Amino acid sequence: MTAEEIRRITGEAVVVARANASIKGKPLTLAPVKPYKDRWTSPHEKNPFDVAIQEKLALLRRHRIAAWDVLASCTREGAADSTIRETSPNDIPGLLARHPGSDAARELLNSEGALALLEDEQERLLVRKARLEAERTETPFPGVIPGIVPGNAASTLIATERVILDVRNDSLARELEAVEDQKALITAEIETLEAKQIALTRQQDLAQREMDNVETLAERGLVANARLFEVERMLVTVENQALDVSTALLEARQNLATTESDRISLLDTRLADILTERQLVDAELAEIERKITTQRALSSQLLTIARTTSYPATPEVQILIRRQGEVLPGTGAEPLLPGDIVNVVLPGTVVN
Repeated sequence: MTAEEIRRITGEAVVVARANASIKGKPLTLAPVKPYKDRWTSPHEKNPFDVAIQEKLALLRRHRIAAWDVLASCTREGAADSTIRETSPNDIPGLLARHPGSDAARELLNSEGALALLEDEQERLLVRKARLEAERTETPFPGVIPGIVPGNAASTLIATERVILDVRNDSLARELEAVEDQKALITAEIETLEAKQIALTRQQDLAQREMDNVETLAERGLVANARLFEVERMLVTVENQALDVSTALLEARQNLATTESDRISLLDTRLADILTERQLVDAELAEIERKITTQRALSSQLLTIARTTSYPATPEVQILIRRQGEVLPGTGAEPLLPGDIVNVVLPGTVVN
């Protein structure tokens, strides 16, 4: 775990949190429908709950399999691993210490654990790559991602990346919409200025004609000089207004070009960010795949060593049931009654 990784994960968490907050609406109210209860049993040839414990243990021993959970105890509501709470780890180091010949098994455990972590990281990167590709091509998030095995973990990753995709697309859409609104305003301003420019051009033509007529009359002494000055002042005013409109029109057209440039820059920057992140993801995936290949080869070698290593014979156990003062032999398959005490006795142990 690096500082850069912490910042990246924290940033993603903030994005997801903001996205969830933005779509929060009214509290969900379920329809007043009575619950429907039913029972379904998957097809099977033999019920595993009907198999005696001794038979299960014998099967494991014949195949030289050690069945130990990583947890000695826990509480879990339902069947989902995500609901596991109050965990107590199993004493796997103690198990390996009691069997000195199990070095290969110990290394195999470590190797398999590292392989699982690498595969989880590979799955995370593949889902992110799919999101980046959807962003680049402006397509919906894919329903099927190559290399991803459906499951709770994959569903969580996909849901998270889908939220990130939706948030980023919404953000881009809002920015583009703002740019388009700005362009619409500038376009409307240009149209108004162009119409005003046409009107001023007509006024300027009329003023110029009137100026020519007044000058002709003035040369003949048929008009006062005051009238000549008045027409000249009107012509200058119209010309100044036309110049102001031309300047404003030029500035508006420059603003329109700048706004279009901003839109293109926004899309180019987004694409560049996507491609940069995609390159990083591809590089990380290549590195992860190399590590997975190496780890699988190592696990295969360790598994071969573990299978060919001689281990001390597993002692048979004796099951005793203490019931109302009596000690009864047990098989592990019989039902227990309230108050029963079950003892599992190793060979050579004295039972009082």
